[in-house]
Amino acid sequence: TVQRKDDAERFLYAVKQRLAQFSLELHSEKTRVLEFGRFAARNRRRRGQKKPETFDFLGMNHYCLKTRQGKFAVRRKPVSKRMNKALARVKLSLRRAMHVKVDVQGKWLHSVFTGWLNDYAVPGSYRYLKKFRLDLYASGT
Repeated sequence: TVQRKDDAERFLYAVKQRLAQFSLELHSEKTRVLEFGRFAARNRRRRGQKKPETFDFLGMNHYCLKTRQGKFAVRRKPVSKRMNKALARVKLSLRRAMHVKVDVQGKWLHSVFTGWLNDYAVPGSYRYLKKFRLDLYASGT
């Protein structure tokens, strides 16, 4: 992990150089160095700033928190926009498949939910997965 800004900037430079070897580049509007990690909240509070920023990566929103025991933790939850889009697509698909037998629809819904779990089931994301499941099966009624 990188705890110092100069380390993060050196790492970013090295990644850009490595990607350039393969004619690839980072998206400049989506790539930035931000203060995040175990000491970020304390340092930002000392400077009179708000909580550390969150960021989205690979469909997950990453954020810092303290556990009940007072220890630092990074948590991830599905990006809500992505979750809502997926639910809207499922609802549209079910609307188009109204003539299909219920057991076939149920198997399809189960496969959608299993796929979602495979992508987004990480520690701390239970309540978001539960919401997705409830919304998913509610859209099937």
